[in-house]
Amino acid sequence: MMNGLSEAKVTWLTYLVYLLLFLLTSITAWQQVTIAKMPEVYVRLERYKADVDARDCSLTRIELKLDKLIDKHLNARRTQQ
Repeated sequence: MMNGLSEAKVTWLTYLVYLLLFLLTSITAWQQVTIAKMPEVYVRLERYKADVDARDCSLTRIELKLDKLIDKHLNARRTQQ
C-alpha cells in the first residue's frame, strides 16, 4: 500500500485548486461590478435608514400636534359643560 498521493495526482489537484480560486475570484469581482452598477431605483441602506428616521420624527411631531389639538378640544368641551 502506498503512503499519500502520487506526484501526478498532487499536480492535478493543485491545478483544480487554482481553477477553483480563479472561479471564486471571478464571481466575486463580477458581483462587485454588478453592485456598483446598481440602478438608481434602489437606495443605499444608509440613505434608507436616514429616510426612515426622518419619517419617524415627522410622524412623532404630527402625533404630538394632534394630541395637543385633541386635548385642547376636550378641555374646551369640559369648560362649556
